[in-house]
Amino acid sequence: MAFESFLIIIIILLAFPVGLWLAWLTRDELEKGRKWYAIAGVLAFLSALVALLFREISAFSALLFFSVLAGVAWWKSYDKKWVVAWGRLD
Repeated sequence: MAFESFLIIIIILLAFPVGLWLAWLTRDELEKGRKWYAIAGVLAFLSALVALLFREISAFSALLFFSVLAGVAWWKSYDKKWVVAWGRLD
């Protein structure tokens, strides 16, 4: 049980660098997709809570990973250094 909890924490923590990587890869779409990142993150988080209520740990960890990933991409969509102007890639 302790090893499973440790593994889930490590996987959730890996969502932060993966979210940053996703935001960097899609930096030309960040502003346009800001609303969808927020919706996906909230829905995934609420679904993770439901999965936790039903003790579906694998679904909980996957949905929590996705909600953190979407949250990081949403957060970076407000960073002007990351967002690329429409039609211009440096």
